[in-house]
Amino acid sequence: MDFGNPMFLWALPAVLLPVILHLFFKRRKIRVHFSTLLFFVKKERYFAYRRKFYELLLLALRTLIILLLVLALSHIFFKRFNFTTGGSTEAVIILDDSMSMQCNLSAGGTMFDLAKRKAEEMLNSLSGDDGASLVLLSGRQGINLTRDKAEVLKQVRQAQITAATGSMSAATQTAIDQLRKAPGLNREIYILSDFQKNNKPSRAISTASLENCRIFCMPFNGSSENLSVEGVELDSTPKIVNRTVNIPYKIVNHGRSAKDVKVELEIDGKTVQTRQLTVKEQNSASDRFVFVPMRSGRIIGCVKIIDENIPLDNKAFFTFNASGCINVLLVKETRDSEPDPFYFLRFAIDPVKNNPVLGIRTETANLNSLTGELLKNFHILWLAQGEKLPDDKALLIRRYLDNGGVLITLPSGNSSQETYASLSKVSNYKIYNVYRAVAPFNQSGLRFNKPLSELNDLLQLDLIKWRKIQQIHYPAGNAVAVNGESAMILEQPAGKGKWLALSFDLRRDFSNWPLLKSFPVAMSALINYAAGNSEKSLSSVCGENIELYGEKISFSTTYGRSGELKGKDGKCVFTENWLPGVILFSNAEYEAAVVRPDTSESATGIADPGEIKSFFDSPVALLDIGADITSQVTKLRNGADLSGTLLFLMLILLAAEFVIGGNPGMLWERIKKSISGRNKS
Repeated sequence: MDFGNPMFLWALPAVLLPVILHLFFKRRKIRVHFSTLLFFVKKERYFAYRRKFYELLLLALRTLIILLLVLALSHIFFKRFNFTTGGSTEAVIILDDSMSMQCNLSAGGTMFDLAKRKAEEMLNSLSGDDGASLVLLSGRQGINLTRDKAEVLKQVRQAQITAATGSMSAATQTAIDQLRKAPGLNREIYILSDFQKNNKPSRAISTASLENCRIFCMPFNGSSENLSVEGVELDSTPKIVNRTVNIPYKIVNHGRSAKDVKVELEIDGKTVQTRQLTVKEQNSASDRFVFVPMRSGRIIGCVKIIDENIPLDNKAFFTFNASGCINVLLVKETRDSEPDPFYFLRFAIDPVKNNPVLGIRTETANLNSLTGELLKNFHILWLAQGEKLPDDKALLIRRYLDNGGVLITLPSGNSSQETYASLSKVSNYKIYNVYRAVAPFNQSGLRFNKPLSELNDLLQLDLIKWRKIQQIHYPAGNAVAVNGESAMILEQPAGKGKWLALSFDLRRDFSNWPLLKSFPVAMSALINYAAGNSEKSLSSVCGENIELYGEKISFSTTYGRSGELKGKDGKCVFTENWLPGVILFSNAEYEAAVVRPDTSESATGIADPGEIKSFFDSPVALLDIGADITSQVTKLRNGADLSGTLLFLMLILLAAEFVIGGNPGMLWERIKKSISGRNKS
């Protein structure tokens, strides 16, 4: 409660005037002596009590009339919030720029366009001494509290929609942090959002600790119909020219009616295939495109649909590097006197020189010629090392693995367990030295585990006769192939790549396998599996930062941005991934990043008013998007004026006082007649 003219409250003692007059003019009993009562008319005994009741009723009415008159003249009004009249106001506008705000309105335009106009109205409602700031829900940079409201208005007009989601808790906390440092007496937070249910905080946002703070929420509600493309995830197999590439996708219908949709496959900006699908309401439909790359190099594509509501989720991008073949570098010791450890392997996977008929190209080098520049050109490094691996070469291989390379090693062939110990040492023991002692192994057969388990039925692996193996062990490793309890091929993650350690050599002193027909098929399958993670690209969601390592990293995007990243200590962070697309990097460990919209923003689930108020632990005022912002906020700041209501009640009481005070007996008779008439009926 507050008073616009508090000086009239000095008249409150006048409320006691009817009580004083009642006591002063109160009838006193007088004793009169009569000789007889025969000449008096007998009356009911309760007449005196009825008269007293009328007098008390009139006293209450007259007291209330004077009280209502005083309160009405004092301009009493009810306030939901504390607001200091004459003090400056600090206002923070939280503008929802998440993807769901791209929904269309029935009147035309999008919710985001209307929210920006309403933000302008809010800024115009502030006076010259007031401060304002802009906080974007997605986390993008806004503008801190300032008295330069023209600059805030400029930022509002320049704000763009993103394909990211947002955090209501984080945005509100940013607003609170700004208001705590603000000098103004009045603190206000304006939230313009669709208040999606997926953005509801797990617990109420604490704003009660901020003194004299008011929260105004303006909810927007657009079309609930929306289609989106999801699920474009390519498998890890290497992509080779003239080999098919499967491109799966899923179309999700978030609306309440079935939709016929045209799905297109776009490669390098050109539509190459189309599909026609019918997607039921609140359901999805999955399919795939089959594409055959005809050139080597990086290929960028997307699966797209046409849907007017929320266009940012109408494209799902992908990228892959198509190779003419899988490049395998075969590295052996410098000593030429040793038998070639790759003799049988080379004829199995690359039988025709300079013509990779199996899609695998090999190149042989010795350990001394191994450099970082050479390793960049190969998907797989296959290493046969007899002596201990030098530390400098181990460091080169560790960097190769950190960048996503694949290492396949052959055993040393002697009893030394220290052949690859330096590789573990230079990685600060993050890479485990799996090799143990060489031992006789008079067993037969081999069995592949997933994902190569199909080879077990395809090949006659029971014909393999083993003579010896170098035992391998890794507690957390993945055994790609086994013989009983013995791991024959062991895989472990190493940096962003992996290390596959073979317990057997590829020569006849370990087994008869190189002479069998199953050997080339199995080795080709192993190389295809190993090269599956050679794609140097990553997946990211809009709004997430991308961390990269490299010097002078430059970038370019499919949505037209390019530049150079600034880093520290070889680390760079790409922060401007607010739109879906593909980002290409140079001089970094990753060549590309696929940025996808946040799928939770495609489902247009709007919170109801009760849920919106439960977002916060302090009172919230809901604003109507169809009404003028200034008048709504002014009314909420000043409160509801009760003067008119009080005057109306006073007039009713005056009429009642006139009727009762004028002829109470007649009123009583009318009441009795009314009651008796109802009884008769």
